[in-house]
Amino acid sequence: MSLLNIPLKYRIFIAVAIYILWVFTFAYYSFSQEKSALYVALDQKLEMAALTASLLLPDKLHHQNMADGQLSDQEDTQNRLTLSNYTDSTDIVYLYSLILRDNKILFTSSSATPQERQSSEELSDYFDHYDDADPRIFEIFDTKKKAFLEYTDQWGSFRSSFIPRYSADGTFYLAAADLSTTHIQTLLNQHLYKIIAFALLFLLFAYPIYLVSKQYISRKVSELELQLQQKSITLTKNQQRLERALQSAKQAWFEINVQTGVIKASEEYSALLGIHKDQVSTIDNWKNSIHPDDRDATMEKFFQNSQSDETVELEFRRKTISGNWAWIHSSGQVIERDSDGNPLTVVGINRDITNQKRSELVLQVLAESAGSSSEDIFKTIVRQLALSYDMRYALIATVNTDLTQAITLALWAKDQFIENISYDLAGTPCETIITDMGGELYADNIQQLFPDDQMLVQMQARSYLGVPLRNKNNEVLGLISIINDQAMAENPHTTALLKSLAVRASIELERQSNEERLVLFAHMFRDSHEGILLVDKNDIIIDANPIICTNTGYLKTELVGKPAQIFRSEAHQYPFSFYENIRQSIVHNSSWQGEVWNRMKSGEEKLASVTITQIVNNLGQTTHRFILVNDITEQKQQQDALKFMAHYDALTKLPNRTLFVDRFNQAVAHSKRSETLLAICFLDLDNFKPINDNYGHEVGDKILIEVARRISSNLREEDTVSRQGGDEFTLLIGNIDSFGQCEQTLTRILHSVAKPYSINGYTHTISVSIGVTLYPLDDSDIDTLTRHADHAMYQAKQAGKNQYRLFDRLDDMQKNQQQQQQQQLQHALQHDQFCLHYQPKINMKTGKVFGMEALIRWQHPEKGMLFPLDFLPAAENTNLENKIGVWVIEEALSQMNIWHQQGIELEVSVNISPNHLQSASFISHLEKALADHPEINPQLLQLEILESSALGDINTISNIIKICHDSLGVSLALDDFGTGYSSLTHLRNLSVQTIKIDRSFVRDLLDIPNDFVIIDGIISLADSFNREIIAEGVETINQGLMLLAMGCDQAQGYGISKAMPAQDIPLWLKNYKPHYQWIEFGNKQQSLLDKKVKILEFTTGKWFDNIKATIASSGKIKPQSPLALCHLGAWISQLRKGQLFEESWLNKIQQSHDELFALAEKTMGSYLTGHYPIALDQLKQLQIIFDDLIAILNKEKLL
Repeated sequence: MSLLNIPLKYRIFIAVAIYILWVFTFAYYSFSQEKSALYVALDQKLEMAALTASLLLPDKLHHQNMADGQLSDQEDTQNRLTLSNYTDSTDIVYLYSLILRDNKILFTSSSATPQERQSSEELSDYFDHYDDADPRIFEIFDTKKKAFLEYTDQWGSFRSSFIPRYSADGTFYLAAADLSTTHIQTLLNQHLYKIIAFALLFLLFAYPIYLVSKQYISRKVSELELQLQQKSITLTKNQQRLERALQSAKQAWFEINVQTGVIKASEEYSALLGIHKDQVSTIDNWKNSIHPDDRDATMEKFFQNSQSDETVELEFRRKTISGNWAWIHSSGQVIERDSDGNPLTVVGINRDITNQKRSELVLQVLAESAGSSSEDIFKTIVRQLALSYDMRYALIATVNTDLTQAITLALWAKDQFIENISYDLAGTPCETIITDMGGELYADNIQQLFPDDQMLVQMQARSYLGVPLRNKNNEVLGLISIINDQAMAENPHTTALLKSLAVRASIELERQSNEERLVLFAHMFRDSHEGILLVDKNDIIIDANPIICTNTGYLKTELVGKPAQIFRSEAHQYPFSFYENIRQSIVHNSSWQGEVWNRMKSGEEKLASVTITQIVNNLGQTTHRFILVNDITEQKQQQDALKFMAHYDALTKLPNRTLFVDRFNQAVAHSKRSETLLAICFLDLDNFKPINDNYGHEVGDKILIEVARRISSNLREEDTVSRQGGDEFTLLIGNIDSFGQCEQTLTRILHSVAKPYSINGYTHTISVSIGVTLYPLDDSDIDTLTRHADHAMYQAKQAGKNQYRLFDRLDDMQKNQQQQQQQQLQHALQHDQFCLHYQPKINMKTGKVFGMEALIRWQHPEKGMLFPLDFLPAAENTNLENKIGVWVIEEALSQMNIWHQQGIELEVSVNISPNHLQSASFISHLEKALADHPEINPQLLQLEILESSALGDINTISNIIKICHDSLGVSLALDDFGTGYSSLTHLRNLSVQTIKIDRSFVRDLLDIPNDFVIIDGIISLADSFNREIIAEGVETINQGLMLLAMGCDQAQGYGISKAMPAQDIPLWLKNYKPHYQWIEFGNKQQSLLDKKVKILEFTTGKWFDNIKATIASSGKIKPQSPLALCHLGAWISQLRKGQLFEESWLNKIQQSHDELFALAEKTMGSYLTGHYPIALDQLKQLQIIFDDLIAILNKEKLL
């Protein structure tokens, strides 16, 4: 039954029923949607509250060793109040945290309602058992996944969120939040009431809506009729806008009648070729105007592609009216065919790409020259620059530091290279451009502008274009310029290319001047194609030109009717605000321009420069949008590559020094903000050069790449590793609190780099030495910090390599001070500030003075007289030390000559350092010095060599000594004997005549038994090897007597005389009186037994004097216990072995010594505990026992 046959009142009833049914259906659906949305919002609120709870609680609340009672009531209450403050300000009922222990769920924190806090009832404390926990909570602890549950427990009915969390040490716990289900139901009821109210409104206003709809439909029909009339007007205007857009893009359209051969073109095309706009063009004269090299291929492709409907893309050279060749990019398509399918009409767009092609050709040739020498690169630039732009001259030149003179590196003139020249910059256009930041163009009349430049006259120059060459510090290195004998039109492309070439030439100049190898990346710029889209106001594509199809891979039929968002990038997720900014710009400015990543049909992402223009009708309403799309992907990639070259090392892909400096500044700022340390590390590979030399740079480069990878793998993401050049790297390790944290990283790097490298079937092993300094402990600029780290690295290498060293600022200051001292010493040597003092050497047995030791002094103009230890260490192991040594020998010989004239004949000894002795010129200098003083007997000159120093090659030293003695006649002494590591070896292999006992042994001869044993051994060795022996540092009578008793007759020291100026020596010799005790003792006939007893008296007496001096000080002296320094106790067992003394006498000595030593222990014990009066009384008893012991020593008997 037809609906029209139903009576009207029934039809109305049915309509009303359907409408009411629709209203209730809509109400039910809306309520369901509102309920779902409400639960989503509530769950988000619960989750946010639970996460907030974990942030509000102390960081160390949850840890693996949590236990009941561990948290104080005060801390638990504070946690409850913190959580409760949050719940009181929201509709969240409870916030709490839970842990699972022994299959029990325990509270670690919980909020409380105001009523619970007031009554102190039903509060959940730390480690309270959650005894009626829902079983599903246990499942959450098992799965460790967040969950939302509705349940009822002792506190009420809730919907709750349970969020898994981990503490700092990995302890798992749940953060939870509760909402009352009653509160949720209240919210749902509110939504239900609103929906019912809206439904009733729909029912009440159904009829008015019907009337309004009817009137709206009638009015809409009228508007559509009016819009239809305006469509044709809008379309015409859009066509005009399209024409203007093509003109603004410097493109020209053409139309070819294939049957007649007639070609129609826009005025832009006529202007491009320089022909009259009304001149008729045909296929034949088009063909004849194409460059012969391009003609056949162009025509073949044109006729071949005219058989299909695909877009024809052509690039060819066409002659202009002036006779020049212009590069044309042509895109065309058959749009009309006859009934047989033959092409009738072809339309398309032509674009002048001459400048791009010229730039391509120059950059291509330049790229192909990569790896060539600097000279070839410069020649390539100027040659191709001149040929591509039909220039008569082109040159690249460097300038001197004061910017007054230029020297050409490559000079092209009249189609050939000529020899390089140098010329003054004054009064030339080159002088102008090197002071300009961007370059300078003189289009014509250049000779009139620079009348003093005769070179311009010789060149017959009319025009000039030049750009300065600058390094990364913006300092002028040189210039690049082109010069022509014709006027030169201003062309931005030419200037831009010249600037690009200037950058390239500047890079090459910097590489050449710094002797660094830079990897050059040549980039060829492809044609930049522009696509056009026409979309309606809803962004639905209604038309697309052929280029957009070519670029995106879509057919036109695949685009029309699709939304413009078909190109929206998936890889680059732009935020909503990005698209909102575009919309606002179009609304307020009628256009938008920017860069956008677009997705192609293949899924490829391309970056485009996009211009969107809004098209409106007469009423100001948006009808369409016109979109220009220019693919700049390659351009952006080239920019990124240049940026990469400027900031990264080409071989290892690590940051270079430029980026390292930037990272350093960021790291320093972070260090200041966070108050943490920043480690600056300098790394240098060990044993890398031999591999590079023996196996080639290719192997070396592979090792460097692998080293970079290994170092990077051991660093955190926020740390920086940079290659400084060669095999040197630098690190920035930030956000550390101590050097220990840095040491862990450095140890990993050392181990990683030291692992073997397998390259081309060979295994190579290297290591790395690392120097470290810490900012702000070392608060300096980056250059100073790097130098400090480099200094520490050098110390690591000296210590054996494959290790790290922390920069010692004190050590650095000492080295700087040492350098300053060396400069002062050099000045002192040049200005006669040094002098020699002389210390007498005597025979204690005879009292005769037989020689002098020459000791250097520095008469400092400010500090006064300085001793050798105050300044000679600064010159140690330097050439300056050798110069000072030469001066000492010559000065000593000159003084000996003066004394000779005064009738004084003395042996003079001078100290020779090992470094000076082993220098190549030592023998020749010594020989010359002796020759300059022929009146001096060479045997009176004695060279003292430090035995305590490392003498290096013993064979070399032995040969030098032999030459000095056998050939030159000088005598030699081994100074400081006994302090070296191989004294016996030195004595056996070095043919010295004298051995000097070091003052350190003589000083404690009477105190320390070991020193006595050493001196006794040295004297025995000297006797065995038939060497003279002399003791230095003799300061007391008893020391001299002890030495005489041991068999050493010669001595020097303060006990005889201090060193004195040369002019004081004659008077001292005249007034000198030897110690009668030495002469008396030395000339007394004594047996070996007598001497040993005398030695025991001397040493035991000195031991006892030390005890008396300590006790008498009443606490003022805190020495080590003198009891350990007793000679007698150490010697008794040795005396028994010698069998020189009667056993009974030795037993008496032993008994007396033991009694004396025991009482001495008590006496010193009283002294050390502060009982000084008791110690003084005990000292008196000790004196009696000591006197008895001395009496026994004087009553010895022979066996």
